Amino acid sequence: MATIYGYRGKEFEGLMPAFGGILDSPETTWTAPDGREVATPSALVALADYLETLQDH
Repeated sequence: MATIYGYRGKEFEGLMPAFGGILDSPETTWTAPDGREVATPSALVALADYLETLQDH
């Protein structure tokens, strides 16, 4: 999630695409695997939730 949203981590390899208005939405709190709470667009959280359902199959 952090990589998609534009945070550069130690494994950073390049720029992510600009999503523009697609992800404009109110922010919600997303909890990172390390326990940090990160303010994230709710549309991005919804997209990640949807993609996780596809991976379950």
